[in-house]
Amino acid sequence: MENSMRFLPVFLLVGIVVTSADAQDVKRPERLSGFLKPEMCLGIRVIDETEGIRITVYTKEAFEIAKDSKDLAFDELVQKHEAMRRLRDQRLKEVNATLETKREDLRSDMDFGEPKFGLPVDRRELFCRIEHVGNDYILVQYADEPDRRRVFATSFISSIRWKDSDDLGLSYSVGYVAKEATKAE
Repeated sequence: MENSMRFLPVFLLVGIVVTSADAQDVKRPERLSGFLKPEMCLGIRVIDETEGIRITVYTKEAFEIAKDSKDLAFDELVQKHEAMRRLRDQRLKEVNATLETKREDLRSDMDFGEPKFGLPVDRRELFCRIEHVGNDYILVQYADEPDRRRVFATSFISSIRWKDSDDLGLSYSVGYVAKEATKAE
């Protein structure tokens, strides 16, 4: 019994060492700009106070949706992009389930209105594609003006985040309506 107890801690220690060695095998870039590659779709936001830049790396699908969100109403985005339709439908189910749990707290003459959805848009975000990543710069091509390019110093990049079409930050609001108004509709 005593001998078997001695081996248990050694076995656990070996398991921990192997696990952390596996985690170290992941290749990470040495510099922040190492995460950026040609053809990536970006949203670049210049930080006013510092002139630094925040970068959002979009999947191609999310990039098209984000670009269109500057010019199209939410209903038009849903019509144009299947991913937005799926996201809205999924969110609608979640919202309706939440509202059902709160229905008993409503006054007897009130009901919930139809949920209204939106996609928050940062109108200051520049949409572009990476043309080249140099040692200390990135060369980008504007998404809406393919002949227009711009160079950003990599030393001004303060952060990089990634977004796909499921991570676009769909927002919603629900108002209250008189029960008579919901029956008339």
